[in-house]
Amino acid sequence: MAGGEERTTAGAPYPVVLVVGPSGVGKNAVIRAALAQGWNAEYVPSYTSRPPRSGEREGDPYHFVSEADFQALAQAGDLWEWTQVHGNWYGSGKRALAAPRAYAYAVTDMDLIGAWFVKTQIPHDAILVFVLPPSWAELRRRMAGQAGSAQDLYRRWGRAMREMQWTSAADLLIVNQDVQQAARALRTGVEAYRRSASVDPPLPATCVVEFEGGQVPVPALVRAGDDPEWVCRRALALAGPTRLPQLIQGDGLFDPDGGELALEACWEEEPGRYRARVTVVASPTRPPRVSG
Repeated sequence: MAGGEERTTAGAPYPVVLVVGPSGVGKNAVIRAALAQGWNAEYVPSYTSRPPRSGEREGDPYHFVSEADFQALAQAGDLWEWTQVHGNWYGSGKRALAAPRAYAYAVTDMDLIGAWFVKTQIPHDAILVFVLPPSWAELRRRMAGQAGSAQDLYRRWGRAMREMQWTSAADLLIVNQDVQQAARALRTGVEAYRRSASVDPPLPATCVVEFEGGQVPVPALVRAGDDPEWVCRRALALAGPTRLPQLIQGDGLFDPDGGELALEACWEEEPGRYRARVTVVASPTRPPRVSG
């Protein structure tokens, strides 16, 4: 992932709702249903190099571009963040997310790494919503409809298992068992979160977590008294593949060379400064069975 450029505006002129979740969980379906229910929000499409699927069109749910055009956008600095998922590129346009609009919210779906990056840039203006499947069996069924091969399904399943370990880092959790119910939960949950956030005490100053590979700041995402292990796990998620390349690499934030990262030890040395030891362990991920 890349995306270290300065944001074009200081803060967002409106709250940005970042919807994340594993492949096949129905993120876009929930967003579309919420908008159809009259949610006062505007959908901001991301860019992708993958071809449109059946029923998709330009701008819904993505701006579909060639890989060459995508790379040109990235090199020109027109993308806020970008990453490669399942062999395709995804990224968020800077101007699109920063432009003022006549709605209460801007909403977009992102991969987990990209959403973390945006959250660190505008922590008080971004709401991270994680969409969950009703069960692993249902997620596997939905995933099988999107996967092009057994190998593709294996990659999606492994990535989903890793992403689901980080659900508690989200501001809101929504279970997508019924799309209309999940859409209502998205609308009401975001409103309730904004009301509660407006009266929350200010967040502490930036915390710093030190790994063997360097320091990782955790801006405005931890509160005083947080468990050191959780602080370090958040820092590890925020690090991204470009911050600790010797530890985090490959297709996925937590899948370095086919293994997984584990926190060996973590502790708070002084207020706002944590230390952690990280090891690479073998991945326990097993492929799902492909029916039919």
